Amino acid sequence: MSESNETTNVSDTSVRDIFSKHADVKRSSVRELHGDSIVTEQSAATNVIATDITARQTAMAQVTVTTLNATSSALAYTQATNVNLYAGSQAIAVVATGETRLDQSAAEVLIADNVTEVKSSALGVVVANNVAMRDSTVGILIARNVEGNVSPQLDTRGAIIAGAVAGAVLSVVMVATNLLVLRQRKHR
Repeated sequence: MSESNETTNVSDTSVRDIFSKHADVKRSSVRELHGDSIVTEQSAATNVIATDITARQTAMAQVTVTTLNATSSALAYTQATNVNLYAGSQAIAVVATGETRLDQSAAEVLIADNVTEVKSSALGVVVANNVAMRDSTVGILIARNVEGNVSPQLDTRGAIIAGAVAGAVLSVVMVATNLLVLRQRKHR
């Protein structure tokens, strides 16, 4: 099903493609979802390209958007200007050039210019110019400016050291593997 209307409303169905200025998608799955203003609720989408997205209890695989507001949603890869993740939203990878906010949410990898507010959230790896965190957990933090009481598992210095150690260990493993392969070939 392909749409090219000003406003598209989809409920309780599976749709292949939606190309619409405004889209309201409820309890549906969509492969391609393109539009200026998109609202999704209890839905799933594979590829989403939009200016503004409001997602509630929605799963999206690949998102390219100017402004994303997600509540209780799951996101695989998001490229955006502004990102707001609320109330149980989870993201695997987020790249944001504008402002990013997380409240009671989680992100595995967050690369952002300004992480303006992180409250009661969990982050794996954060790379940003500016970060403001409160009551949150972060594994690896690489940032120019940090506000708040942040105790990362690895800071910038620790991340560099861990990367160097991991690189050295992998190099030794690769050399040993190559030597074993060469030895096995000689004995054949």
